[in-house]
Amino acid sequence: MATDRKLTAVAANGQATEEEAFLLQEAHHLLVEEEPTNPFDDLQAMAVEGVDMLQGETVLFTIAVRAPRADEFFRVHPDPAYSLPTITLEHEEGMTREEYLVLPKMRPAAEALGGKLRYVRIFTCVTRFGVPFLWPAPIPGANGNKNAWHETGMMVAEKAKKKWVRRISNKRAGTYEAFIAEKDMGDPQWPAMPFNKLLELGFGKDRTIGDTGHAIIRQLNGED
Repeated sequence: MATDRKLTAVAANGQATEEEAFLLQEAHHLLVEEEPTNPFDDLQAMAVEGVDMLQGETVLFTIAVRAPRADEFFRVHPDPAYSLPTITLEHEEGMTREEYLVLPKMRPAAEALGGKLRYVRIFTCVTRFGVPFLWPAPIPGANGNKNAWHETGMMVAEKAKKKWVRRISNKRAGTYEAFIAEKDMGDPQWPAMPFNKLLELGFGKDRTIGDTGHAIIRQLNGED
């Protein structure tokens, strides 16, 4: 305490002997060393040498089979190789509606059992956020009847091959309309895999009707 009073007095007078100057210098060093340091000021000290960032790519394990939502902008793949005219079965159970791919050999049986078969063109689509999905769009006039919803749905799909659009339903007119994005949303990011692989991810074994043992066929036949 005496030394502190002495140093304070010296600092106030601005005069110091050689011994007092030494004490002042030592006290200053102690104060500096005791000051807390910010660990984020020295990032090099926290770095780990010899560890590289992991590199990789996004791998799809599944892809949704659905129609475009009214509130999302999407694109349709312009390559014809990424679409397929085929037949699906639409199955409703409660509030759930599922689409099943029906292989050619099972189409007569599925229809005979009262299955709701649909003639569709499956398009490869992607949202503005890069999320892919498969759109089974009904083919106009496939069953011999005209349907304005189906016809305008296909028009929206054609527009979406070149522009970012939203598919909006006009219930009064009984048609779909394409709402085109005003700003440039950039190029769509398509999945880096062939269409058959996308179909396999979307439908897979459970949603592909290929034999009489499939759960939907058994259900339509009253077996389950």
